[in-house]
Amino acid sequence: LERIGVPGILLKGASFIAADLPAGNGRPSNDLDILVPRDAIDKVTAGLREGGWEEGEMETGEQEHFLRWMHQIPTMYHAIRNTAVDVHHAITPIAGLNNVDPAALFEASVQLPDRHLRVLSPEDMVILAAVHWARSSGLSGSVRDFLDIDDLTRDFAARDPAFHDRLLARADRLGVGATTRQ
Repeated sequence: LERIGVPGILLKGASFIAADLPAGNGRPSNDLDILVPRDAIDKVTAGLREGGWEEGEMETGEQEHFLRWMHQIPTMYHAIRNTAVDVHHAITPIAGLNNVDPAALFEASVQLPDRHLRVLSPEDMVILAAVHWARSSGLSGSVRDFLDIDDLTRDFAARDPAFHDRLLARADRLGVGATTRQ
C-alpha cells in the first residue's frame, strides 16, 4: 500500500498482532484483513496482483456484486506464501442497515510506529469485533469474535477506566450503538 500511495488500516487479528495487544497472542497470521478507501480498490487490487496475489475463482458478475453490495472484495490469495488477504472498503455491507462510515474510521485510526499502516482506534476495534460477531455469526456464532470483544474491552478498560463510556458514545456516533439501532 505504501508503494502505491494508498492509506490502509489493518483489521481484526492483524491489527491485534501489529499493535501488540493481548488479543493477538497465539493468533495465526495466514490471513490478513485491511481497510482501504473505496475509490482505491482498483489500484489496490492491481498492486496486489503485481505482488503475486490472485483472486479465487468467481462466477460471472461476482466481483461487481461484492463491490456494489458488500463491504469487501472477494478474498485474494498468494500462492507462494499460502496466505489470504481480505480487502475491505467498509466494515458493514453496503446493502445492510446501520452502515458505519469508513471515513470516520480512518479519521480516528492510529498510526503504527515505523509503518505505513494504521490500526483502528481502541473503541473502533471493539465495535468492529461486535459488528462482525453480530452480523456474520449471530448468537450461535464465532467464539473467536466473542473472545476478541472480551479480550479487547478488558485490556482497554484496564488501561483507561473511561474506556467503556467512550466505547458506548462512539458506537452511538457510528450508528451501531444501543440508542441508534434500527
